[in-house]
Amino acid sequence: MAFHFKLESVRKLRRSTRDEKRVSLGEAVAGESEILRRIDALRSRLGRLKEERRRAPFTLENLRRYDAFEQKLLAEIRAAETELAEARRDVEVRREALVVADREVKTLDRLEEKQREAYLKKRA
Repeated sequence: MAFHFKLESVRKLRRSTRDEKRVSLGEAVAGESEILRRIDALRSRLGRLKEERRRAPFTLENLRRYDAFEQKLLAEIRAAETELAEARRDVEVRREALVVADREVKTLDRLEEKQREAYLKKRA
């Protein structure tokens, strides 16, 4: 009679859960990266705006227009930074969930190994 790990179906379920957590973490990391790219683009745009303002003729209308646009960009950057902080918290939560799921799979793997060794010793 060959060795049969009685908790194999549980281990398969835990592996499936772990794989789902891994995909979920990947999606969260991708979202975080997208927000970082957006922030970089906004900061770059702000830098170009400041450079353009230095070169533009100094008029009250230009000053108002540039200031309004700069304030809009700064508000967008602040909003994106808030979104980034939330995304980073989400990544950390998902990372911890993956660690827990992986630990559960490894626990079952070790149990199976111990049971297999005990079975083989018993048969010897």
